Amino acid sequence: MVSLDFVLKLSEYNHCEESQTRIELKNEVGETVFFHELSTEDFSDAHTQVGHLFTVSMEAEASSYDALVTYSDSRAEEPAFASIEAAYSGFEITECKIQVVDFCMLDANSDGTTGTFEFELDVRASTACSSLDAYLDIIQGNSYLQNVVLNQADIQEALDCECLTQISATADFDGLTGEDFYGQIDIRDNASDMVYLEDSCTYTFRVYETLADENDTGATTGAIDMF
Repeated sequence: MVSLDFVLKLSEYNHCEESQTRIELKNEVGETVFFHELSTEDFSDAHTQVGHLFTVSMEAEASSYDALVTYSDSRAEEPAFASIEAAYSGFEITECKIQVVDFCMLDANSDGTTGTFEFELDVRASTACSSLDAYLDIIQGNSYLQNVVLNQADIQEALDCECLTQISATADFDGLTGEDFYGQIDIRDNASDMVYLEDSCTYTFRVYETLADENDTGATTGAIDMF
């Protein structure tokens, strides 16, 4: 397990209007092993004096990783880039320690418009942490699914019980083609504003049955491969 801590600070001219920031981690051979796009709230935090604090945790061998930040805007002629060379784990930002023991996508299906995704999650936090909030992105290839809704009762149980718990979420997904999916969990300590990010295992959705009679609901189901 590799854990990397970051502080991101951004600045912009006042005439920027539709900015987006993407963070990528690359291994020693230049392969992207993790990426994350900042939400509107995190983007605002990155423009403060403190900056946006976050931790990335990955199932990987201990090594060095280069961090690349891409800052783009619809009014800019070209994106701005910044990099952090040889970003090693070990930089301590806060006493609050969050650990995701297990996070895996178990199932996915679609009614033709909305996809339903099932995960198992085990989260532990040190006593220095205050109350925690969690958010979820579902990623297909290099794209985020839209309109993700996480069952808040499920996630609160997972944060409270410190045990393996099943959580569910919905997102826009028509289920018409086989896709590789994974979840990206975003856990936040409310006292320190620390953000902890981790990806789930990958789930391969393969369409193998579509109802095609007069009572067709358009529902599709998929087969599972987890990596």
